[in-house]
Amino acid sequence: MKTTGHVVIHEDANRHLAFVGQCKNRAGHLLVVFREGAGHVDPEGRILLTRSADGGRTWSKPTCVVDTDLDDRDPSIAALPSGRLILNYFSSRCTKPWDEARAQRWGGLCLELGRKNWDATVDHVGLVYSDDDGETWSREIVVTRAGLATSEPVCVRQDGHLLLPVYGKLEGEEFRGSKLFHSADNGETWDGPHMIATDVSGIVGFEEPSLAQLPDGRLLCHMRSSSSKVDPGAVWQCESADGGRTWSTPAKLPLWGYPQSLTRLDNGRVLSVYGYRRYPPGVRAAVSRDGGRTWDPNDEIVIRHDGVHHDLGYPAAVPLTGGRAFVAYYINTGKALSHIAGTWLEAV
Repeated sequence: MKTTGHVVIHEDANRHLAFVGQCKNRAGHLLVVFREGAGHVDPEGRILLTRSADGGRTWSKPTCVVDTDLDDRDPSIAALPSGRLILNYFSSRCTKPWDEARAQRWGGLCLELGRKNWDATVDHVGLVYSDDDGETWSREIVVTRAGLATSEPVCVRQDGHLLLPVYGKLEGEEFRGSKLFHSADNGETWDGPHMIATDVSGIVGFEEPSLAQLPDGRLLCHMRSSSSKVDPGAVWQCESADGGRTWSTPAKLPLWGYPQSLTRLDNGRVLSVYGYRRYPPGVRAAVSRDGGRTWDPNDEIVIRHDGVHHDLGYPAAVPLTGGRAFVAYYINTGKALSHIAGTWLEAV
């Protein structure tokens, strides 16, 4: 695949815009959600939604969907076959702003951001849904208060059941890992968490899982290596042949970048998009032509490489016709704070 152009989806010089989710509704319109706040982590965090009716060229003025007293963040959005939209996220309880010494340490990325950050702990994973294409939204449904977080949308299984990927560590668990919740009623109620992968050695760590349902019935999962002990940011993959009940042993892929987001294209290929926080920072992607069995790092697609610091990424892609895709993400290009942007990818 190759890039065929970029577009600014939303920018605000005075706000930190980040953590992007995207879906395509039944009318073919693109919907993008993202977090707006003062800094990377702060109590002002809220979730906004914008939409495009012309394939991503122009975007509506964002509207607020979720805004509680907590830091509402890492939103993702999915369109179910019924037309229902599900927007999931997690909310953090901010305890105190960073002191100047910690802000200075963050200054290697962006001192302005460091001075706006807070200490925080995860409060809950929540979601809201809409049955009228986002005109109105349901009450908040709390999926879990167990200290878990989420960064990817629900995955629709072949039988119509929903899987919500989460990550973290439950009380009493020694190691962090990737898990999922399951719903048989379009997201009204959830059971779980069910384990995808955990690293009992404590060396790798598996976080920010992304799921994709493949035509042959397999579920594919990409995860981020979160430990600083071995290649943090490496991509790990596992799969399930029984709807997510059991998973293969995770295998390290020849890819690097985080977090990853999986999308199945209309030509049968699988696209993985991810932030790239090595030099030069930006957004990259890889394509598998055999259902995720192999990934060729020599075919890696450089979507952007013009970031000025590493607070960027969290991309989300939607398939377009003819094996194409539109990728939305956040990036900084010469400004202290970030903006939301998008790129078209064309099949080659």
